[in-house]
Amino acid sequence: MPLWSPGSAMEYFVWGAAAKCYMRKIENLQKKFKKMIFRKPSTYPSDELYKEANVMDVRQLFFFRCVTETFSKRNRLSYVDHGYQTRYVSRNKAKTTFSSRTISQRSLGFQAYRLYNCASGGKEPPIFEKFKEKYEDLHCKSTKTEDS
Repeated sequence: MPLWSPGSAMEYFVWGAAAKCYMRKIENLQKKFKKMIFRKPSTYPSDELYKEANVMDVRQLFFFRCVTETFSKRNRLSYVDHGYQTRYVSRNKAKTTFSSRTISQRSLGFQAYRLYNCASGGKEPPIFEKFKEKYEDLHCKSTKTEDS
């Protein structure tokens, strides 16, 4: 598991509205600082540097904090407990709230459930390494749609 300390400086950059507006700029700054700290040339691959340093990048940190913040408080979730498959609700998935407003879709309450449901596939909560792989798949799909 990558190193993470509660209260790290990078944690404060990804919270709030900065999560969407400035994510790319924050990622670039993080890459530059890591290369300076580890005294690597500017052409050194960032993926290898993250593996060597054993730290999370900004998007992984946002995902980790979003999901852990939401699911650490067990009383916020209400799971559907049916012994059979229902027509509208999949078993073992968290209930999501729907809103037509985009500002609500940027909130922690909306993002955490969407990310969790995409990553877990409706199964029991997986360990972080497993849904980190699925998150990267989800991230690749979302960046393709944003670019086009």
